[in-house]
Amino acid sequence: MTPCTSSPIAVAGPSPRPQNPVTGDSVAHLYAGFLDVAEQLVKPTTGVCLVKICDQVHSGRQQWQVFELVADAQRRGWTACDYTVVQNGTGARRDPKHNAKYHVRNQWAFWIVLRRGSACHDPGRRLKHDLTCEVCGQTFTARRSDARTHSGPCRQTLYRRRAEARP
Repeated sequence: MTPCTSSPIAVAGPSPRPQNPVTGDSVAHLYAGFLDVAEQLVKPTTGVCLVKICDQVHSGRQQWQVFELVADAQRRGWTACDYTVVQNGTGARRDPKHNAKYHVRNQWAFWIVLRRGSACHDPGRRLKHDLTCEVCGQTFTARRSDARTHSGPCRQTLYRRRAEARP
């Protein structure tokens, strides 16, 4: 019986690691790309972009990322309409490597509401919906999300069709 021999496998070095987009002491340079993609995905008049962001600490220095994000968004034509602060976790987390504290270890995150353009909707205001009439197929803008027709005559026609379909 002859032993199995295998050809040597050449290893070029360690497997390539994914590149970290964070360079330097801030992530603010990533906001431009994020806002460009959000602009492509969000409807111009009714779309909302929700952003969850936390402050960053680098070399013992607190960086308020929320303010940098809002400033960059405003420069690009977005409006910050609202925000809320949400507590992360359930209690204080203590990491032994952070014994000497030069700043507060924040236990919260900011949720920012961004809209394209210069106008924010009033609280409680219903948004308009682009729908298609079930009777004639015409596209229309409705204030109610459950609207099915664009006019009174089409609404009456739809009512009659439903009445005829009942046993």
